[in-house]
Amino acid sequence: MGGLVAGTVAIYSHGLPIFFAFDLLNMLPIAIQVLAGDRDIDKLMGVLLIVYTVSLIFLAVNFVRALRQSMSLRETLGDVEQFMESIFIHLPFPVAVKIAGELIYFRECKVCGAT
Repeated sequence: MGGLVAGTVAIYSHGLPIFFAFDLLNMLPIAIQVLAGDRDIDKLMGVLLIVYTVSLIFLAVNFVRALRQSMSLRETLGDVEQFMESIFIHLPFPVAVKIAGELIYFRECKVCGAT
């Protein structure tokens, strides 16, 4: 069951309430049942299941945060590309802009087609 819930981090974490419902409704009953056992190993496994569940919740929240940040950065990059195009649109020669060694903008020559 733990692997099934771990797999849903990528699938359901875009809608955190859905993930929380799936995660908690699947893991907590098992953890409570194991915690109710008489042996020490049962109690230990119950605590570990609860820790695992909480860690999956933190993983899902961080996953959503990373997705939102990535989408924001892509939008910003699109804005930067539009800005550079507006600056370099009328130049008759090829333009390549590198920042920190990474090519962030490239336009071929409009007149001769050279790169």
